[in-house]
Amino acid sequence: MPSRVSSSAERSALRIGINALYLIPVASEDEIYLRCLLEALAELDSSNQYVIFTNRETGGDLAPRRPNFTTAPQPVRAIQRPARILWEQPDCHWPRGSTNWTCFSVPDSRRRPCAPVPQ
Repeated sequence: MPSRVSSSAERSALRIGINALYLIPVASEDEIYLRCLLEALAELDSSNQYVIFTNRETGGDLAPRRPNFTTAPQPVRAIQRPARILWEQPDCHWPRGSTNWTCFSVPDSRRRPCAPVPQ
């Protein structure tokens, strides 16, 4: 199925990071929302690169099996909330600078869908 997202030759692919560190895999509303969101993105977009940052509890099956989706397991547990929140701070561990991120998202309907990454 062709991508519905514009794939003009002059447009370069975006590199989008998705924070899934908060996810505790218990078939919660948050997990269902994130899985559905990622599957919908996979159906709509084959040109942009998506990296899903996962915690130690989340299995490797969170990302859709598409070449433009990968997971990046992080050495932090979701159930250890203070440690996770510290890990999530922009100046601590998130990939920046030379990785050329276009935006970074925490998929949660109560927050902004995608925020630009400061360089």
